[in-house]
Amino acid sequence: MRLSLLIFGAFLVAASVAQEDEDDITFGEEAEGDFGYDEMADEMMDETEGLEDSLGLARPEIEERMSKLFPVLDKDGDGKLTKKEMSEWLKRLHPQVQMRQSNLEFDAIDKDKSGFVDLSELHDAYFGEDEAAAAEGKEDIALRFKTVDKDGDGKLTVEEFKKLLHVGEDPALMKVEIDEILKQQDTDGNRQISFAEFKGQEASEEDEESMKKEFDSYDANKDGVIDEKEIEAIIVQHSEGDHERDVTDMLADAGLDEDASLTLATMLEKLESVVQSKLTDYGELLRYPHEYGMDLPFDAPESTEKDEL
Repeated sequence: MRLSLLIFGAFLVAASVAQEDEDDITFGEEAEGDFGYDEMADEMMDETEGLEDSLGLARPEIEERMSKLFPVLDKDGDGKLTKKEMSEWLKRLHPQVQMRQSNLEFDAIDKDKSGFVDLSELHDAYFGEDEAAAAEGKEDIALRFKTVDKDGDGKLTVEEFKKLLHVGEDPALMKVEIDEILKQQDTDGNRQISFAEFKGQEASEEDEESMKKEFDSYDANKDGVIDEKEIEAIIVQHSEGDHERDVTDMLADAGLDEDASLTLATMLEKLESVVQSKLTDYGELLRYPHEYGMDLPFDAPESTEKDEL
């Protein structure tokens, strides 16, 4: 299994868990996703109705909230948002998104509403009814639970639980993840991953070129191997996010140049693309501003009730 698949896959409790019934939980930043609109121009009205339905807000109210949010991002007050200003906003917003996400997922997993998550609740949320996966991953979950259960009382507070979703915040858990990755890929036991180990034996020749580029991007010091410090850097980078790339993606979705600045008029014209981006945490910031711990120029809308997970 390749390094990237391990980091973003089953060995991180923060990875997405695909399950079918309404009580199942999706972990981590992979839960973010989009609204799934059709982008064809002749269906723009349907997209607008979808946006309103998704947020539980009328379009004029969405526009009003975005208009109030605009000057919060526009630090120099020149009436346009540069890529730097939008990236800095995402950096400021990111820990609040993590905090809210942790709180929501904690509440959903805490089935008995004790104010704590125990091992059985975490196990059930992660594996659901997949008995085979549960049997195989039981020790992995237990090890991570024990690692973040700092007082050893057999239950996790929301702060302890948060570390499971954001591995970079806990050195002990970081070591667990690095050891797991090395266990899976470091076949010669030297605590480094060569390109041969990275690509594995199943890689086809046509995949090798793209895999080599990926490997080289991880090999920061260009010594031909991925060492423990480089693995840690990859995990931390994933946890912190790439805010500049997120802005570039949003601008591309809006059909704008990657270095374009946004005026308020352009933001409202490209409302669907902006609201469906991380600038508003996919619209959640507009719906539940009070859950982000930030001083924002608008309150939670009276017309919207919080969905149950």
